[in-house]
Amino acid sequence: PGNAPQKTILAPDIVILRASGPASFTHVTHDVPMIAVEVVSPNQTLDEIRLKAAFYQSAGVDEIWMLDPNTRSAEMWNAQGQTQLTATQPLTSALLPGFSVILETLFA
Repeated sequence: PGNAPQKTILAPDIVILRASGPASFTHVTHDVPMIAVEVVSPNQTLDEIRLKAAFYQSAGVDEIWMLDPNTRSAEMWNAQGQTQLTATQPLTSALLPGFSVILETLFA
C-alpha cells in the first residue's frame, strides 16, 4: 500500500530438499533447499545469473545448477567452486548419489 517498501523474492525453478519427513502438498516449506535449479531465461544477463547463484549460496543452499537451454550448457556452484558443463557431459552431484543425466537429454 502506498509507500510500502518492495521486496524482491527469489525462488528457484526447482528445489531439492533434504529428507526431513513425509512430503506435504498442503503447505509451502520454508526449509533451505539442498539444491536449487534455475532455468536461464533468454532475457537474463550473466550478471543476473551469477547474482542469483551468490544469493542462494549466501542463504545456505549447498549446490546451485543454472541450466541454459540457449547454449545447451549448465553451470554448477558448490563449496568446491564453479563448474561449467556442456551438452554432452553428465550432470552429477555428490549430494545425489547415483544421479547422472547427460545435459542434452534435459534440453531435448
